[in-house]
Amino acid sequence: MIMLLFIIKLVSSEIQTTKIFGTSDSEYYYMNLYVGEPPILQQLIVSTGTSQTAIPCRSNWICDQSVNDIYNLKISYSNNVVNCTTMQKKHYCSRCQEHQCKIDFQNTNQRLVEGYLVSDRILFGDQQFLNRTNVGTYSFLCASRQINHKMNKVASGILGLAPSNKGHPNIIDQISKQQNISSFFSICIGRWDGYFSIGGQKILNDQVSTNFTIKYINNFQVSLTEISQQNQFETSFLELEMIFPQIDSSLPYTYFKQDIAQWLNDHFQCYGIQCIKTRGSQNLQCYIYNSSIQTLEQFAGQFSVLTFSFNGKFFRWGPENYLVRDYVQKDVYCFPVVQLEGDYPHEVILGQAFMRNWNLGFDLENRTITFIQNNCSYQNERLDLSVAYDRPKACTFTSREVYNIIIPTVIITIALIVVIIALWYYFRRRNQLKSNKKQKLSIQIEPIEHYAEAKAFEMQGIHLNYKILKILQYEKYMISEKNPIREDIK
Repeated sequence: MIMLLFIIKLVSSEIQTTKIFGTSDSEYYYMNLYVGEPPILQQLIVSTGTSQTAIPCRSNWICDQSVNDIYNLKISYSNNVVNCTTMQKKHYCSRCQEHQCKIDFQNTNQRLVEGYLVSDRILFGDQQFLNRTNVGTYSFLCASRQINHKMNKVASGILGLAPSNKGHPNIIDQISKQQNISSFFSICIGRWDGYFSIGGQKILNDQVSTNFTIKYINNFQVSLTEISQQNQFETSFLELEMIFPQIDSSLPYTYFKQDIAQWLNDHFQCYGIQCIKTRGSQNLQCYIYNSSIQTLEQFAGQFSVLTFSFNGKFFRWGPENYLVRDYVQKDVYCFPVVQLEGDYPHEVILGQAFMRNWNLGFDLENRTITFIQNNCSYQNERLDLSVAYDRPKACTFTSREVYNIIIPTVIITIALIVVIIALWYYFRRRNQLKSNKKQKLSIQIEPIEHYAEAKAFEMQGIHLNYKILKILQYEKYMISEKNPIREDIK
């Protein structure tokens, strides 16, 4: 087989390329994005199975370093909660609650994701973060719950790339509109890592490469008409009718309804020496690899090659790409075909094992997918997209951030304390007055004959009536220094 080598050349500022992290063993691939101001690292799973970009977030001041830098609405001073009324007119919201545009959706793992729309600054990849290039403000889902049971390992959210289909625009549509570039992106994932491009694709071929383009419908669904299996002894064919698999980069394997999965598993055989069959995780069909008697390339060469026919365009799925290592038994390699069970909207889902070592270009405007055979791990190294540096943490602030965030908070806190003290004093004084009214005494004029006795009542807070006060004023005058006959009174 001719080795097909090429690189994606960044020939203009339109094309933005960044590294994809992950391996076939981790079962997901993710990208580094920097969200907010100050920009905080968010690691999002690359998903062509949903159009929603969802980031777990909180709306309080708590800084918790035990989690993966959760996006905080209170810390980012460039965010904005999307107005519910405006978005509801465009049918983007599932419901309107407290002026927030609430959205609920199920990802391809059939797990419910809930949240509300916010907008903030986003930088794609480490190089853009360091250079502060191509900064844009985009809207995404502020998710209120954990999105995936595996995300507590590294990745924290979902980067939704599927067509929006008149719903809330996906992140590619927003970038295309703001930066005036084509709504095109490509994904190339290898056995380890890969790369992602937005805005266009310029191919430099070292040799002639295998490539073809097909149309898609809805959420990257393509027409599959035939599957063939070829080994050193025979070739088998399975004809299909009205099958439209969805291409989903967030799922690790390939998923088929019962009859297709059964045919594929029946034809998965090892045609070589010392083939020891076993069962792997998720009940996959597997074989044990013995590195002491053969190389991994020799081991993969003992299995058949599968070919998928997409309306006359042929996709070669070789064992060097489809064999996946079991994440529990490290010396076991498995056939990544899982039978779909339950209520799935698609009869076939083609995940990462199908996409591996093919550069897939998705043209949202023309609704096409271009397949280009590639060694994505090798090309990732040639593109030199890796950047090593100390990434910012969610609870680390610069002097500018302290001024813009901490100082206003201190001023607001002091103002609230002053208001609370004033209210406390007001209500305390009012309660005292009410208590004094209850203690009023009905005092007759006759017992009050001397100023000193009346003064004692006054000291106790007992308010005397008008006539008593007149008597007191007279007696006070009589004993004062202004009275010329004061001595006689004494």
